[in-house]
Amino acid sequence: MTEPTNRQPPRDPLVDDVHRVRQQMWDDCGGSLDGLIEFLRAAEAEHPERVISIEELDRRRASALPPAAEARDATPPTA
Repeated sequence: MTEPTNRQPPRDPLVDDVHRVRQQMWDDCGGSLDGLIEFLRAAEAEHPERVISIEELDRRRASALPPAAEARDATPPTA
């Protein structure tokens, strides 16, 4: 039987940067969900051209599917 190891996976600088930026945003918003929501709403108001509806997102996702995936998803499974 193999013994478990405590080895850590290698660090990824990109992932570390995402974590750092996320923490900085959280701190800038006062460390609260209300502050984060206020920040996001302000960003949406400042850049409305970057905001899309759920329906538009679904349409974009559907049009990005390759034809084989569309056919597979449209066909009900057989028992």
